[in-house]
Amino acid sequence: MKNGFLIISIVVLIITTGCDVDEFLDKGPLDEYSSSSVFKTEADMIIASNKLYTFLPELDHKNGEARVWVWTDDGWNRNSGSVADLKFLTSDKFLNFYRYEEIRECNEFIARVPGAEFTTPEIGSQLAAEARFIRAMLYERMVFIHGDIPLVIEPQSLDFFPERAGQREVVFDFILDELDEITGILPASYSGVDEGRITKWAALALKARACLNAIGWHSNPESLYDMAESACQTIISQGGFSLDSGITGFQRLFLADSDIGGGNQSNGVLLSRAYIENVLANKHSANCLPRGSYYGTGEQAGNNQAQYGATWNIVQAFQTINGLAPVNDPAYNPADPFTNRDPRLGASFILPGDQLQTRGGAGTEFYNYTPHPKDKGLKDDMASRNTGMDTGYLVRKYSGLSIDGNNTLTFPNSRQGGADFKIIRYAEVLLMMAECKAADNNFAALDYINMVRERVGMPSYESIANVPVSLMNGTTGNVLIDAVLLERRYEFSGEAPHRWVDIWRYKLGTQVYGPVEGMPVDNKLPGDLEGPRTNYANTTRVWDDKFYLFPLPLNALDINPNLLPQNPGW
Repeated sequence: MKNGFLIISIVVLIITTGCDVDEFLDKGPLDEYSSSSVFKTEADMIIASNKLYTFLPELDHKNGEARVWVWTDDGWNRNSGSVADLKFLTSDKFLNFYRYEEIRECNEFIARVPGAEFTTPEIGSQLAAEARFIRAMLYERMVFIHGDIPLVIEPQSLDFFPERAGQREVVFDFILDELDEITGILPASYSGVDEGRITKWAALALKARACLNAIGWHSNPESLYDMAESACQTIISQGGFSLDSGITGFQRLFLADSDIGGGNQSNGVLLSRAYIENVLANKHSANCLPRGSYYGTGEQAGNNQAQYGATWNIVQAFQTINGLAPVNDPAYNPADPFTNRDPRLGASFILPGDQLQTRGGAGTEFYNYTPHPKDKGLKDDMASRNTGMDTGYLVRKYSGLSIDGNNTLTFPNSRQGGADFKIIRYAEVLLMMAECKAADNNFAALDYINMVRERVGMPSYESIANVPVSLMNGTTGNVLIDAVLLERRYEFSGEAPHRWVDIWRYKLGTQVYGPVEGMPVDNKLPGDLEGPRTNYANTTRVWDDKFYLFPLPLNALDINPNLLPQNPGW
C-alpha cells in the first residue's frame, strides 16, 4: 500500500467523524480541532498530523507548482486565466501564496503536542517536528514571493493583527533555525506504513533550497551559499540517495511505478506529495494531453484540455546527444529535429510526431500527434485552433503516458493523474551543490552537473568551454552558475518551480521574456533554427521589476490594515 500512513488516517477520520472526503479536506476553522474528542491521544495527533501533509506543494496548474512554470520563458498555458502572459493584477488569485490559514493549523497542532498522550515522548517530538517542517516550507515560499510578512508561531486570538514591516529577514532566520532544530529530531528513514513521512534529509534539502532562493535579496548571500553547501554535502555523503538510472529511470519518476510501494520505487526522492485516488488527486494530466488523444475511463473522464505546454524557447534549448547547441552540431537535422537530442526532451514533452492513443478508437488505436495546421492532422489538436496548444508542445511529465513505446495511459482516468508529486529530488540536491561551488568559481561544480547529465547518457563537461551557455537565455554574469541553471532547465522542465525561481532570484526577467513562439512556420523543417516561428499565442510577455515581489492579497489587507503598505508598484 503506497503512503499508507496518509490513506489510513484519512479513512479513519472519515469513519469517526462521519464527514465525507471533500468536507474533510476543505475544513478550515481551527475549532474543528479543539473539541474534547481530539488533540488528546496519539491516534488523534497522527490523524491531525496527516491533515497537515495536505499543505505540501501540489502539482495542480491552478493552485500548485504547474502554474508557476508557465510564468517562465519556457512554459505556456493557453487558458487566459492562467496569467501566463504576465499581465498580473493585484486581484489575481493565481498570485496568492498567502498561507496563514495553514500556518494557524500548524501552530495549533504544535501547541497541542505537549498536552497529548503518546506511547513515547519521541513520537510527539517527531510529529511536532513534521508540523514545523511544513510550517517552515509555507513560510519559505511566502517570504520569497511576498517579501515582508508577519511571523506568527503560536495560536492567536481572532483580533490579532500583526505588522510585517522589516520582517523578511527575521522570518527567514526563523525558517533556518527551525530546520536546524528539527534535523536533529526527524528520523533518517521510516518503514511500513510510515514510509513517506518527512525525514531529516528533506529538512536539510529545504534549508539548502531556502538559502539559494534568498540570494537575490538577502544581505549576506555568501553565507547563504556556505550554509546551502554544508546541507547538501551532508545529504550527499550520508543520505544514501542515488539518481534513477538511465532515461527510463528518469521517465519513471513521473509515474506511480516510482512511488512508495510502486514496482520500481525511486531512491532519488527526498519528499513527495502523496497521490491518493479520489482523495488527494489532481487534474494535471487532463491539461497535458491533446484533445485528440484518449482520455481514459471512469466517472471523471472527459475531454483533454491541451492547456499546459512549452514554448519553442525551451524545445530548441535542449542540446543534441553530443552535448552541443543544435545550431552548432552538423548532425542536427531540422527535418527530424527530435532525434539524437538530450533524451530528457522527449521524456519531458509531448512533441509533434509522437504516437498517442486516439480518442476515436477508445484507446485501442493510435495516431501521430500533428499540431501544425499545414500537416492537416486532427482539427482539435491544431495549434491554430482554440482547442490545441498554441505552441504545439505539451508537457509529458505526470501526464500518465507510459514508457513502453506505445505511449499508453498507465491509469484508467486521465483527469486524475496517477503518481506522487516529487517535491524534492536528489538531482536538485546535486545541482544545488553545483551552484554553491559555482558561486565560489570552483570548477568542481561541473562534477555535480555531470552526475545529473551522465545518468541519462549525456556527455560530461570536461571544462567550461564545453558548456553551450548560449542556450541559457539570459546570463547571471557567472558562466559556471549559468551552466547550473541551464541543467536545471533541462532536468526540471514542466514539473516544478525551479526555472521560475531561478529567473526571480538572479533577476533575469528583463533578459528572458519576449514573444511566445511555437513551432517553425515551415512544417517541412520543424526544427528550423533560423526561419520564423508560429505565434498563435499572439502574446509578447513584458517584464516589470515589480514582479520580483508579488502583492499581498487584497482580502488580507482589508482584514489587517497593519500589513500596509502594499508591495511597491502594486
